[in-house]
Amino acid sequence: MPSFFNFSLSRFSISLRNMPAQPELKPSDLIEVTGTHPIPAIVASDVLDGAHEVVYLDETGKAVAEEVQWVDGEWKFLHLTPRRIDVENLERFQPFVKQLREPPQT
Repeated sequence: MPSFFNFSLSRFSISLRNMPAQPELKPSDLIEVTGTHPIPAIVASDVLDGAHEVVYLDETGKAVAEEVQWVDGEWKFLHLTPRRIDVENLERFQPFVKQLREPPQT
């Protein structure tokens, strides 16, 4: 089977490519959010309406939460303008903040 199909309808052309399926995630999983610079993030909640809540460290080192979704085979922020919810002192996020700040196990 070819890796993609092309359909043409007069002025419209659609190309369907095999995109990787959305990975199954659970809280505490590490993902990489795609952007100008890839951002390591920890999954903080199960999927809700196709999006996951993640915690990551912003450019100042502050822990923030944001929603991500699987788009074209990559994790991307759900909102074009990130909401960047400050989670430094929110108890339910502390295990994920700690996980982000711990050095990787070797």
